[in-house]
Amino acid sequence: MNGGLVLGTSLAHILKMFPVWILGVLLLFAGIELAMCARDMNSKEDSFVALICTAVSLVGSSAALGFLVGMIVYGMLKLRNWNKAMF
Repeated sequence: MNGGLVLGTSLAHILKMFPVWILGVLLLFAGIELAMCARDMNSKEDSFVALICTAVSLVGSSAALGFLVGMIVYGMLKLRNWNKAMF
């Protein structure tokens, strides 16, 4: 987003110089790398937090908002488990 503010229309010209297939390959590898973190999830709670982060990031169009909501949900789940262990 900041790149668009600073560079303006010149950023669009720079991106037009790259063939679409190169950008597609870059997107493919970025997606594979992000999906690799799902292999480390051992519980349904971890998968739920990842799903919430993804959904909020896509709907809200903000990765920071998705991260913040994910941290809150993760904290609430840990607090719930901690309360169950206490009683």
